[in-house]
Amino acid sequence: MQITLAINQQHSMDIGYSELADLIGFFNDNPSSAGFYSELSTHPASQIRAEVAAKTCLPLATLERLATDASIEVVLKVAGNKTAMQSFDTDKILYMIRRDVSVALEIARYQLPYMNPFVSEVVIEELRQHDDPNVRDALNVEDDIEED
Repeated sequence: MQITLAINQQHSMDIGYSELADLIGFFNDNPSSAGFYSELSTHPASQIRAEVAAKTCLPLATLERLATDASIEVVLKVAGNKTAMQSFDTDKILYMIRRDVSVALEIARYQLPYMNPFVSEVVIEELRQHDDPNVRDALNVEDDIEED
């Protein structure tokens, strides 16, 4: 996939994947850019897919595909995406949690408030039974905050 930066369609230069990944974080995150990001979500460089996965304007189908990406860095960025957490069903989130402890920690620490209440109930139960004590501890900290 070739990415070219152009000014008035007269002056252009090719951008390497590393430079593009750096720039994506600065680009806007609104619905008018969703097609651009959806196209980049299939880029062969996982660094670019990870930056795209953080964009909240992505269509659900793109977020769901990125949630099963080969790169755990990409999946972790999806786990930190509020739009994904609001939109995903229970099975998708459980799949992500079971995939890697870093994803389970992200969800336990930060993402439960963004989920549908019915989804979060099941997710909390899954996290309470997680093998890693750090995940269970992160969940307990969240529970303590809610009780205050």
